[in-house]
Amino acid sequence: MRNLRQAVRLTTDPYRWVTRRRVGYLLISGTVVSVTGVVGLVGERSSVSISDAMQFIQHSGDRLIAILNGAGETSEKMRQSAVLIAETVDVDGVVRFVLGRYWNVANNDQRREFVRLFPVVLIGSIGRSVGAYQGLSFTVDRGVQIDNGIQVWTTVLRPGDPPRRVTWIISVINGAPKITDIIAEGASMRITERDDCASFLAQNNHSIPALIDTLRRQAESTS
Repeated sequence: MRNLRQAVRLTTDPYRWVTRRRVGYLLISGTVVSVTGVVGLVGERSSVSISDAMQFIQHSGDRLIAILNGAGETSEKMRQSAVLIAETVDVDGVVRFVLGRYWNVANNDQRREFVRLFPVVLIGSIGRSVGAYQGLSFTVDRGVQIDNGIQVWTTVLRPGDPPRRVTWIISVINGAPKITDIIAEGASMRITERDDCASFLAQNNHSIPALIDTLRRQAESTS
């Protein structure tokens, strides 16, 4: 699937926001477990311990495998993914980072719409790719304290593919552990998204309405 930089032609190719790597990000890390139980460990602390973060990721992987390998329609798996992403990923923080300087340019309505549409578009790609990720498994390898939280290394395994290293950044946001970034194939999810968003806006007269319109059409195409 083409990168957004190769797909800024709104009228001819408006549905190319999500790259193959983004699908991988979501299927490996977006469809994660509810934070119930882990929040209890964190309490009112402003930081999460290494053991808490590793447990959070272990629970996340267990739930991911249950969703991907379980019975049920793809639409239901997408619905579960949407709920779980909202609970466990710092969507607001990721969106603000992705928009970068354009966050201050956008008005409140545009910000709310971008926050609403962004995960919908990402989740929509799962419906076209769930079958390819049957048999997924993973191991939690280690964790380390960093300036903005805990970095947890995992190894993701899928039949027929070489092992993949996926790194998770976990921080406490409003009293709960949240995924704030994912590093896969050597690339940060947040930075990849920010670069593509900036490229799109630069090639479309810095038009936030054009960006939102593209996201809206992508979201509608997956419904």
